[in-house]
This record gives sequence, structure tokens and C-alpha cells, in this order.
Amino acid sequence: MTPSPTGRRATRNGFDSVVFDRTFRAPIESVWAAITESERLERWVGTWTGDPASGAVMFRMNAEGEEVRPETMTIDECDPPRRLALTSNVEGEANVWHFVVELT
Repeated sequence: MTPSPTGRRATRNGFDSVVFDRTFRAPIESVWAAITESERLERWVGTWTGDPASGAVMFRMNAEGEEVRPETMTIDECDPPRRLALTSNVEGEANVWHFVVELT
């Protein structure tokens, strides 16, 4: 059985992007907390440390193992509880990832 795709390709702000739409049966504030509070984010993807007021935090994914270095996540935009835009940059690597979460 071939799994059904859950994302689509799109161009967003001039970048080739993969877009995933999800529906949650929860208040928008609860979903916002699940993506911005480290202890809640840890339940499904990873944790962050640092002071978001500085404009960046260190992020480590749960499934990558302890030997993987955390990534610097620059906070490009934060408009609670609607939009969070981040850019990841792993020191010494050329790949940069842009993440945008939009809640409606």
C-alpha cells in the first residue's frame, strides 16, 4: 500500500516549500503553546533552550539522539497566537531551513 502524501509543494516568499495543513480540535492558544513552550514541544518533536527575547534559541530534536548538536533557530517573526517564522542554521553547515507556522 502506498501512503497518501500529506504535504504539497508551493513557493512561499520566493522559497520552494513543502506545505502541510493540519486540523486540531483544540483552542488556538493551546496549539500555540504546543509549538512555543519547550516542555510541550518536547512531547512531539524536540526541545529548545535559551531566551526567545534574544531573537534565537537552541533547538534539539527528540529522535536524532544525544550526539547531534542543537541547531540555532533564529526567530524571524513571532505574532502570538497566529504566526511563528524561524530560520535554522547548524554551525558549519551550508543548509538553511525556513519554518513558518500559521494558525487560523
